[in-house]
Amino acid sequence: MEAVDKALLTQLFTALDLPAPTNPSDVLAKLKYDKELIKTSGGYRPSAHLKESQKKELENKPPLLIAEPQIEALLKKVVRPDAKNFLEEAHLCLRANAARAAIVMTWIVVIDHLYEYVLAHKLSDFNVELAKKNWKITLVTTKDDFAEIKKEKDFIELCRSANVNNDVRKIRDEKLGIRNTAGHPSTVTVHSGKAANFIEDLTENVILKFNI
Repeated sequence: MEAVDKALLTQLFTALDLPAPTNPSDVLAKLKYDKELIKTSGGYRPSAHLKESQKKELENKPPLLIAEPQIEALLKKVVRPDAKNFLEEAHLCLRANAARAAIVMTWIVVIDHLYEYVLAHKLSDFNVELAKKNWKITLVTTKDDFAEIKKEKDFIELCRSANVNNDVRKIRDEKLGIRNTAGHPSTVTVHSGKAANFIEDLTENVILKFNI
């Protein structure tokens, strides 16, 4: 790791959109006093004490801590404000160890994004496939109309039939199963690692790839 000095400390705070300390030297000196850093010729480096404490932290929470940078980087790329806000709330649920809530919220925004995509790019093809079904609804003209398709599994199948990016159909099918597990009371344990993968996979392969 690169040695930390006053200038680098200020840059790190700035990169994280945090207010930089007014007295970087005092901060570094305090961390040295607390045995978090050791003084070297090039600045300050993590002490053995800090490395050991961070190692234990990583061992206790590996899936989430490893996924955090990737999830945050993906969320920065989401353009739609409503989708971005919803995904950020899902991320907060994940960080609060509410894995089931994170999965359910992510799925909601993914389905909404698909609604918007179909309306913008695939409505004619979708309605052709919808008309083949013996259902009460035979035509979609607004986003509210999708609510008449009672099962999300049926909506996903119609997307497949209408050739709405079949490359990710298996991902959608798999994630629907996970959402169903997370969204209903059961004895199944849903770990944060699974929820982190759920957010990352659907954000990258659906929301960011299905441009509206």
